[in-house]
Amino acid sequence: MGSRTESIEDLLGLHDAQLRGRLPVPRPVGSVVEEDGPVVRIHYGTHASIEHRALPVEGLDALIARQRDACDARGEPAEWKVYAHDNPADLPQRLRAAGFITGRKRAVLVAPVGQITAVEPLTAGAVVAEVSDHRHLQDVARFVAAAGPHQIAFTEFLADGRSLRWEDHVLVATHDGRIRAAAWAAHLARTNFMAIGGIVDPEGVFADHLCGWDWQRANSIGANGEPEVGYVVAEADGELQSALEAAGMRVITTVTAYHWFPEEPPVKTRPIRQLFDGPEYDALWNRFYAEFEFRPSVATSPGITEPTASATWHLGALDLTDAEHDGVEQLQRIIRAGLLACHRPGEVLYWLDWQHVGYRFDPSRVGGAGRPDWPGSAYPDGDYHIYATPDFRLGTFGHPWEYTVCVFGDQLLSEVEHELTALLGAPIRRGGHPAGATSTSGPHTP
Repeated sequence: MGSRTESIEDLLGLHDAQLRGRLPVPRPVGSVVEEDGPVVRIHYGTHASIEHRALPVEGLDALIARQRDACDARGEPAEWKVYAHDNPADLPQRLRAAGFITGRKRAVLVAPVGQITAVEPLTAGAVVAEVSDHRHLQDVARFVAAAGPHQIAFTEFLADGRSLRWEDHVLVATHDGRIRAAAWAAHLARTNFMAIGGIVDPEGVFADHLCGWDWQRANSIGANGEPEVGYVVAEADGELQSALEAAGMRVITTVTAYHWFPEEPPVKTRPIRQLFDGPEYDALWNRFYAEFEFRPSVATSPGITEPTASATWHLGALDLTDAEHDGVEQLQRIIRAGLLACHRPGEVLYWLDWQHVGYRFDPSRVGGAGRPDWPGSAYPDGDYHIYATPDFRLGTFGHPWEYTVCVFGDQLLSEVEHELTALLGAPIRRGGHPAGATSTSGPHTP
């Protein structure tokens, strides 16, 4: 795969077969993916993208109108990409008739992995390396903030929530300790393509080094049965396009973005944001350790100093032998309803999973038809699970080794206590003190 003798037609055919109208895997964090015949819409809560496979001529205007109306119902601006070889040829006119506005036109460039060559050697002392620490992403974000537009904005690239150095890759060129250029790319799962989301190269000397990174090696840790990464694809115009062509990338077609905008300004934040190893994530855990005297240990229970306004239930009453785990679903339903009843207008909630990815989310925009799923679970299926408000005035703490869930905060307790007791039995502790109930059974293996 990846022979230099491949024709433009071969590369375009592979591009269309693997990348057009694909369902994203994994789905971007906080998104809802919907299909309408050949059309795939991705709703992010802040905007929407519309992609498609081959379109029918019959009923096409109605199909276009349905996509526009679906975005209008959510108050999301939409982007619909039209490629130069798309049929029917009058698709741009049909989109404009439906209210879409013509946007930027770019070249689509493809090259086999390993066949992009540096036009100029790196400046002495310059280094191109992959960012492996989430904490350094803020430095990259500041560097690229004023540049663009890109195929995928860097902030959106991060918000999608794929694994850094597993599916996502961020490269920087540094010199004298300063970032001089940056690029971000994603392996598109179940395809042979690594897609460049953007390149910022103010000096115009690093683009080929960034785009020619050894993507096969970089993605080898994430292979796990995935197709071989054989091609790099990028969208570019102007000087960046010229630089990539000089390095050996080939233009296979062009793409023009068409935009539709709702009457009201869209929401600025996605309903769910992933947290891991960043300042907010670290600050939350540091506060939780300090305020609750958190002491993680297989042998230590309770794992926190439980607040005065709290009750703790043992989870042994849950029946996990059935395939559906109805008890766990019922536990989550009770906790979810209680948190919804108690959270303040405009307030976010956090779900934390010790030493794993966590989430900040708007509980009024998740759960139910047409919305992203509610993040996480109160049930501690392998590690400590926490739901909490930003001020930690109320929430839950699931202890996987003691096999308990602690509910804290007067308001939340009043919402859930009756139903939790009906499901789990009487609490074993109140305010951190024994409440009379005892537990004799541990967790069942799901």
